[in-house]
Amino acid sequence: MVHVLGKGPKTLVKFILECLRVGGTPIIVPRYGGSQLEYEGMPSVQVRCYGAADRLKGGTIVDIPKDLIELSMTVKGDWRYILEKLGISNPLEFREKLLTMPESEFEQILKQLEEKAAEVFGGGAGGVAGAGAYTPF
Repeated sequence: MVHVLGKGPKTLVKFILECLRVGGTPIIVPRYGGSQLEYEGMPSVQVRCYGAADRLKGGTIVDIPKDLIELSMTVKGDWRYILEKLGISNPLEFREKLLTMPESEFEQILKQLEEKAAEVFGGGAGGVAGAGAYTPF
């Protein structure tokens, strides 16, 4: 059974930030066995939180724009590049700040970056982004 975390770039950014916050490294997997992942006809990626999988369950994020999928296939450290595109100039330094950031500040940054993700990356292959279905566990 597929564990769907949600839909679109907003959900992907939320997973990246949640993973970093629990001390993990986000892993984005766009292919399996040489084929691009799809779920119900939508381009999808699998995400994992390396080093903190016991604290943040991975799964599938659907309706990912083709440019983000291509990025994940070609760029090592894709999570860093995604954060740079959202205005985080030093993702590694940002990662360290997330570990000790107060919850209220984290929630505010998360909301801002989710909104920016929808602007920068669009709503996914099908158009409308929706992070409402995201559940971290």
